[in-house]
Amino acid sequence: MFIYSLLLIYDETVIRLVLLYGAESWVLRKKEERMLETTEMKMLRRIKRVTRLERLQNNDIRLDLGAANIVNKVQHT
Repeated sequence: MFIYSLLLIYDETVIRLVLLYGAESWVLRKKEERMLETTEMKMLRRIKRVTRLERLQNNDIRLDLGAANIVNKVQHT
């Protein structure tokens, strides 16, 4: 329950919207895509309470939380 409330805060409120709003005005190069993905994964790992030492793949974390890749979202807006 707690994880899903944190995911709602991330996905539907301030954090993701700020990232997407800022990225709309950029020309996305590989460097910016990597920065967005890194920031997103840091937040998703904190929400899921998983460390890098546990060696879970990013796609597995996204699937468990039901989060879409932020770079794909930016490219579709």
